[in-house]
This record gives sequence, structure tokens and C-alpha cells, in this order.
Amino acid sequence: IPLMTPLVIVLGFGAWSRWKSDEWSRLWHHLRYIAIACVVIGVLFAAMLSGHAALRTALGITLATWIILSTVTLFYTRIRSSQGAGKTVKTQPRSFYGMCLAHIGFAITMIGIVVTSNYSMELHKRMQPGDKMELGGYTFVLMTIRSVPGPNYKATDAEFDIWRGGKKVTRLHTQKRVYSVRGMPMTEAGIGPGLTRDLYVSLGEPLGDGAWSVRLYYKPFVRWLWLGALFMAFGGLLAVTDRRYRQLRLRSTDAESVMASGETAKS
Repeated sequence: IPLMTPLVIVLGFGAWSRWKSDEWSRLWHHLRYIAIACVVIGVLFAAMLSGHAALRTALGITLATWIILSTVTLFYTRIRSSQGAGKTVKTQPRSFYGMCLAHIGFAITMIGIVVTSNYSMELHKRMQPGDKMELGGYTFVLMTIRSVPGPNYKATDAEFDIWRGGKKVTRLHTQKRVYSVRGMPMTEAGIGPGLTRDLYVSLGEPLGDGAWSVRLYYKPFVRWLWLGALFMAFGGLLAVTDRRYRQLRLRSTDAESVMASGETAKS
């Protein structure tokens, strides 16, 4: 947090700043209302959230909102000014679109990191068929545990039904596999993916009387880490395809050729 906070603040201003020289008054004129809105959003989240991580989470969401709002406002302002000058959306350089996508992706990843690290839940319990466990507002019901043959292993398969609010959300399978070649045990976790949360079930060791050691996980917004990374990667790829960079490279190559030919003529 001590390192990322100033970086994120500068990132919001950096998208608006001009190269070589700029004025603080001009930047603040464009971003003052966004800064106020972010502070208000942060206060609201701090009031809504509970637990020891409420302030950290509110700070992270505030900083991510700062990046998102500053980028979206820049995009809207630049597109509107271009249309006023008789230009179209297509005339904007690809590096600009790439920058906007990368900044939004960074904010998405920030939200994923903050929420996942502060509000993930885990349970390690003894369970047997018919047992229920509550975690993160979901009910995990262990339905069956049975042996399943595989192509090169023997597995114990556990089947879980996941419920929420009286409705079945999904069914997950987790296996404890023992491979015949080396006799090495491996655990295959059952994963219930979602945009705002992931659910995991993992089968541990047998405890006797038909019971097993089971781990249950609830990880909110964990997929946003990878979603933001995809935005950043795509933004970077889009930026490097900007034809202006190729033109600069061609001009640089031509200048080097002229200098080389001049030196050859002198010699």
C-alpha cells in the first residue's frame, strides 16, 4: 500500500498530463470533481463494509475508482473534442485506446487483489456424506464419496452440491488420485467459477468411519485479477500496433542511412 498509493494517484494525473511541460491548475481543473467523487465513494464503502479490513478495502476501491473515472473522463473528453474538430473516433491513435484499456485493466486487477485478499474465506473440516457446511453465504453439501477408476490412477471422488438462498448453484467434484506408476497421491480440486466469486472444494485425507478431511474456499472477485491482466495485455498489444511508432522507426532508419552515406562519401 505505501508504494502503490502514490503510484496510482500519479497514474490518474499522468493520463491527462502533457509531455515535457504542464500546469497543475489545468490538471486540477479537469480532475477536481473526479477526486471529490472518489473520496465520497471511499467513505461510503468504509461505512458499508465491516471487519478489520474495511478501511484497506475502501482505500483500494477508492484508488481503483480514481483510475477508472479519470480514464473514462479523458476518453469522453478527447472523443468529444475530436468530433467537434470534424474528426471521427477512428482517427484516434491506437496507442490512446491501448492506454485506456491498460489503465482500466490495472484498476480491475486492483479491485480483485483488494477484495480477494481481505474477504476470502476458508474452512478445513471433517465431513462425511450428508454433512453440510456454511461458508460465504453458500451451503456446501457433501453428497457422495466413491471410488473411480482412471486411465493410470485410482481416485476417490467426492461430490458436492452448492446451495444459496434455497437454490442450487452448482455441483462440484474433487478427487484424491493415486497414480499407479509412482504411487504418488494428487488432489484435483473442484472449482465453481463466477465473475464475482470462485468456490473451491478440495478432498484431503481419510479420517475413518467414512469421513474425510475437506477444505472449502470462498474467494470473491478472484477472477478480476486475470480479467484486468487481459485488459492490460490487450491494451499493450493495441498500443504497439500504432502506425506512428512504425513511422518513427522508418524516419530513424532513413536518417541513419543518410548519415552512413555521408560518411562513406567523405571517406
